[in-house]
Amino acid sequence: RGAAFDTMSSSASSCRQQPRPRRITRAASRAAAAALLSDSPGEVVAHILKQCEPRDLGALACTAQWLHPLLELALRLRAGENGHALPKKLPLGDDSCHRRVQVLLSLERRRAQLGRRTIAAGMSHSLFISPEGTLLSCGTEWDVDGNPTPGLLGHGELAEEELPANSIHVPTPLPGLASVRIHSVAAGVSLSLAVTSEGEVYSWGQGNMGQLGHG
Repeated sequence: RGAAFDTMSSSASSCRQQPRPRRITRAASRAAAAALLSDSPGEVVAHILKQCEPRDLGALACTAQWLHPLLELALRLRAGENGHALPKKLPLGDDSCHRRVQVLLSLERRRAQLGRRTIAAGMSHSLFISPEGTLLSCGTEWDVDGNPTPGLLGHGELAEEELPANSIHVPTPLPGLASVRIHSVAAGVSLSLAVTSEGEVYSWGQGNMGQLGHG
C-alpha cells in the first residue's frame, strides 16, 4: 500500500508542476498590435486603422500614445470617405492631438449609434435599399388629407387612371437614381430623403413649404 501511495503522490505532484498555457489579455494583444504597426509606414497604418471599429481605435489610443497622430489621420480619412463633415473647431497644436482624437472618436461613436436605415415608411409610401445600394419605393402618392402628391414615390408622373390613383404596388427601383448607390433613407408624410454612399442628399415629394431644400 505504501508503494502504491508513493506512486500516486509523485504522479499527482508531476501533474501540478506541468505549466499551464498563459491567457493572452486584451491589453497584451493591443500592445502587440501597436508594436507591429510601429514598423509600418505612417500612411499605410492610417489606412489600416480607418477600417477598425471606434471601440478598437479608442483602445489603441489608450495603449500607445505615439499612435495618436496616425489615429487622427485615420479618423479624418474615415469621415471623408463616409461623407461626414469634420467639426469646424478642433483643438490646435501638437499637444492637443489626443484631444482631437477623442473628439473625432466621440463623433464616430455617435454615428455608429445612429446606424444605417435601409427601410423607411411614410404615411402612404415606403422606401427600401437593396444589398447592392439600389433604392426602391412603393405605395400611393397621397398627402395627409388624401390629396394627390405627385412625385412622392420618386418615379415621375404616374398614370392617374390606375386604381388607386398614382400608386405602385411592389417595390420598384427609382429610375432617376439607378446609377447611384444609396446608403440610408428617411420618409416623412409627404416627402422622402436619401443619402448616397458619397454623402450626397436627394429629396423629393411635396415641398410647398421649403421642406425639400430646393429653394
